[in-house]
Amino acid sequence: MKRHMFVVLEGGDGSGKTSVRKHLFRRLVDAGDEVLTVIQTSWLVPEHTEVITNARFHQTEYPPEVITRAYVGDKEATTRYFVEPHLPFRHVVGDRYVASDMVYHRLLWDIPPERTYEAYAASSIRFPDLTVFVDTDPDTAYARLQNRAGDRRNRWDTLEAQKTLYEAFQEALFSGRYPRLGSVVRVDNRGSFEQTAAAVDRHVLPLVKAVGAESTSREGR
Repeated sequence: MKRHMFVVLEGGDGSGKTSVRKHLFRRLVDAGDEVLTVIQTSWLVPEHTEVITNARFHQTEYPPEVITRAYVGDKEATTRYFVEPHLPFRHVVGDRYVASDMVYHRLLWDIPPERTYEAYAASSIRFPDLTVFVDTDPDTAYARLQNRAGDRRNRWDTLEAQKTLYEAFQEALFSGRYPRLGSVVRVDNRGSFEQTAAAVDRHVLPLVKAVGAESTSREGR
């Protein structure tokens, strides 16, 4: 059976994750692979959805452990109903995952990243095989956010928040303290998207394709 990979894209708002995800999706499909894309939340468990939406968008106050439990439960549902059932048949590409929760929960609710990580490590979620950090400097990301329509902006779409998030992503993904996040590849998205797409083709696509090629080689022995 051909092996497939669970790939997660990480980065702050305005970093270009959606564009990178769409490009990776097209390149994999053009190469003959099937791909399922998933978003940060599954919205499959009503009680978790209520906590997440109220805390994140309506600033309802909850104890930190309630927020963490809701996010972990939501991603357990993502694992159970999306990731695990599809991986035998296709690659799964996620837009945000555990690392984003680690850094955003610190910014929004002052929950230490290590506490969020430990909660996920103790859960039944499927951690990614590969994490792709879309590296966009805070000033560039903030400038992109200013071009968004007002109803698409969040209260944390400030330059100061972008700087805080960028530093927190560096710590989460490149400090070596959180090994369950999987192998991490940095894709520079500070220039034109043509340059970014070329970096994805050069550094990310071969890793994903190699998984299937390795499995096929072994089956043929």
